[in-house]
Amino acid sequence: MINRSSNRGLLDEEMQYQRDRKKLSLMPLSRRPGADTALRIRERLKMMVSSNAMIQEILAHDALSGSDLKKIRDELGVSLEEIAETVKVRMAYLRAIEEDQFEKAPSRIFLKGFVRAYAQYIGLDADMVASRYLKRMNN
Repeated sequence: MINRSSNRGLLDEEMQYQRDRKKLSLMPLSRRPGADTALRIRERLKMMVSSNAMIQEILAHDALSGSDLKKIRDELGVSLEEIAETVKVRMAYLRAIEEDQFEKAPSRIFLKGFVRAYAQYIGLDADMVASRYLKRMNN
């Protein structure tokens, strides 16, 4: 026999969870728990990018390779694991991006999104990096 009262309790908990998630998604980013930390990290990385001559030299190229992105990431001291955890992209895809293994990458639209998320996390112009990376893919 199914205990209806315990099922009702689980349903109530799930509904409360969904209401809390909705409230959190409507909350401005600046007030979300942990959002201020991520924003501070992103701003610090942007400052490092703008003041680093090696990174600026790499970004001056018409096309960017995965190894270029890896050099920038290493120069900034950011681990691939940190990016994967924060932007919610599998490590295998991030490695494929850095190693220019296009055959292991998902469809082009997903690849573009993953490269954008990667670039944005390390303080780069996401659209510019994605277009220059995909340009290399076409060659």
